[in-house]
Amino acid sequence: STPIKSSAASDVYKRQELPPVFCRCHSGYIVNLRKIRDIERNKITLINGVEIPMSAKYSTEVIIKFTTYF
Repeated sequence: STPIKSSAASDVYKRQELPPVFCRCHSGYIVNLRKIRDIERNKITLINGVEIPMSAKYSTEVIIKFTTYF
C-alpha cells in the first residue's frame, strides 16, 4: 500500500482520536504501526519499502507507540 498525504484528511484526524494501530508521524502523515519495518531519526520505512517523513515533534510518540503496541 502507498501512503497518501492529504492535508484535508489529516485535519480531520487532528480533531479525532486515532485507533491504537495508527499514529501521527508528521503533520501530513498518519502511519499504521503494523506496516512499519524500520524507524530512523527522521523517517519511517514501511514493510513495502516506502519511506515517509517523521518530524521531531512526533518522533517520541511514534517510538513509544510502536514499541508498546507489539
